[in-house]
Amino acid sequence: MKTIFDFFSIRRVNLRNIIGFKRLGNWVLRPKHNRKHTGPKHPEQERTNEVFGKARKFGAAFARTMADYPAWATAATLYWAGRTGDNLMFHMNHDKLIGRVVACFHLFRFSFGPRSLPWNLEARADGNTITITWQDNRRSPHCSPHDPLLVGVLFDNKPGKPMLVADSGVTRASCGISIVLNDKQPRKIHLYPFFCNPERTEFSESQHLEVTTDSMSLTIR
Repeated sequence: MKTIFDFFSIRRVNLRNIIGFKRLGNWVLRPKHNRKHTGPKHPEQERTNEVFGKARKFGAAFARTMADYPAWATAATLYWAGRTGDNLMFHMNHDKLIGRVVACFHLFRFSFGPRSLPWNLEARADGNTITITWQDNRRSPHCSPHDPLLVGVLFDNKPGKPMLVADSGVTRASCGISIVLNDKQPRKIHLYPFFCNPERTEFSESQHLEVTTDSMSLTIR
């Protein structure tokens, strides 16, 4: 049920004897004398706070990477009403992180949503060129030949710095993309291809692919 505060986008109120704030879409009211404990914290609580804080730093870096592609925000409106996209991303990925870096590359998700993903995504490396291929000629409400391709990237030696290959002009109908790399050093690279509709209002889940190349910096060809 909406309150008068919702109509003015107010998220926190401070009355004479009551403090009110919005948490997970619901209003919480507390008397002012109900202060949080500010004394010394238990060591286990300190450890939990540190782990949570580091994971949130990764979440902030990830949010900057995906700023123009709100995959998690749109998924939250579909699957987790009242929560934010950041909440949903953290809920699904927190157990794949150690501190502020990705530890389980295989299960990490760059994107989530109802858009269809090709069944036969494959990646291979030839020297300093990574090629991702697929075959998909379906047409449906959740699948179009005009869907742009996006590719999340995590380097094995930089697991806390997510990257996104976007605006490449490659669509579902292209059936392939080549990513050319420049530095002459072997690198294991984790790729997370996914698709969205042209309006960027619906996204697919990402799929993890892994290759080892002789380079590191990304360019599109």
